[in-house]
Amino acid sequence: MNELIEGSDRLEMLSLLVARIVDYAIFMLDTDGNVVTWNAGSRIFKGYTSEEIIGRHLSVLYLPEDVAAGKPERHLAIAAEMGHVESEGWRVRRDGTRFWASAVITAVRDADGTLRGFGKVTRDLTERRAADLALRANEELFRCCFDDARMGMVIIGLDGRLERINKALCEILGKPQEQLIGTTQSDHTHPEDVDAGLAARQAVFRGHFASCTYEKRYMHSPGTWVWVAVHLTLIRDAEGRPLRWIAQVQDITERRSYERRLQHMADHDPLTGLLNRRSFERAYDRHAARTDEHPRPGSALMIDLDNFKYFNDSQGHKAGDGLIARIANGFTSCIGDGDALARVGGDEFAVLLADADERQTRSVAEALLNVVRCETMLPIVDGTKRVSASIGIARFDDGEALTAEDIMHNADLAMYEAKAAGGDRWSRYAPSTSSG
Repeated sequence: MNELIEGSDRLEMLSLLVARIVDYAIFMLDTDGNVVTWNAGSRIFKGYTSEEIIGRHLSVLYLPEDVAAGKPERHLAIAAEMGHVESEGWRVRRDGTRFWASAVITAVRDADGTLRGFGKVTRDLTERRAADLALRANEELFRCCFDDARMGMVIIGLDGRLERINKALCEILGKPQEQLIGTTQSDHTHPEDVDAGLAARQAVFRGHFASCTYEKRYMHSPGTWVWVAVHLTLIRDAEGRPLRWIAQVQDITERRSYERRLQHMADHDPLTGLLNRRSFERAYDRHAARTDEHPRPGSALMIDLDNFKYFNDSQGHKAGDGLIARIANGFTSCIGDGDALARVGGDEFAVLLADADERQTRSVAEALLNVVRCETMLPIVDGTKRVSASIGIARFDDGEALTAEDIMHNADLAMYEAKAAGGDRWSRYAPSTSSG
């Protein structure tokens, strides 16, 4: 035939050609991602007949964890925005088996740019991927990218011993290769982090995932630990049998330090460096929970500065901030390592004495009062007012089944009683409250 085939004839021939292709899965989707065409390659690769798949969403072709993560919808959204999206990863057949696929999703638009659907072309690269992984295990093939990588890299045998280490990892561990080969990761890992990533590694070994990432500490030198992020991949042969692990190790010590600083800022009062209200409540709730399980002594103290507003108004906010900071510093010296001290308001503080008995609690209360007295020796404003402290005390072992909220409320009541009595004193919450 010498004349050109045009219009519907051309489309029909193209459709017949695509339908018979067996080396590629080629099919069309509507704008919602539902299958509308299905060629022979699609049936071979994925195991669905046209009758079984047409009308169903393409998410049935993805792994459950990818569906849960929204990967199918994300791929369609990228294709709609960028024109197409390419990806490689595990896909699932009708019988539940997995294959490694290379896929391209292309947005199909009409002449005025309206999205009409998507075309998807998928290739089964399972065998090629397995071959690539085997080649990557060859020393010569990836020597440069391994040895000269700026990120730490290590090959680990299935027995857990380090088989090959690059220069970057030697720098992270602070040891030459000859001292590291034959050792295990655990030999260089902080005791508290030995089990880090264990569950993820087991999931990879069982075939649920291709790799895993976790964080832990490595010893650089005696007493010096560095935080690292480990990305671990299990190398398998063409039949899927595990061969060895390959890990990428990144020093994240600086990042962790920055995160700790951010966390400290979130948990502490910026003026005094003490715990803020939220952090104190968490510490308090933890202690209260332990007390509920195993009754133990302990006290909660609420502290409010008397006449601080007069000081602030007369001396200025800068002087007021300075006084608060000095008082907070003095308070810190009055409590033990297992206790908690927080600034919970402008001139309000809270103390948790985790294991103090009645006598120790009163001693701490007196010490806190003396801190304020020493910092505010001179009267202010009219010569009669000076800053002092009113302290309320509530005990955990008063014989009542009190919640954390109850105990803090009782400490507040006792504090207001001390303030009503003139301040510069502590008051112990009890059915009949006595003052010191």
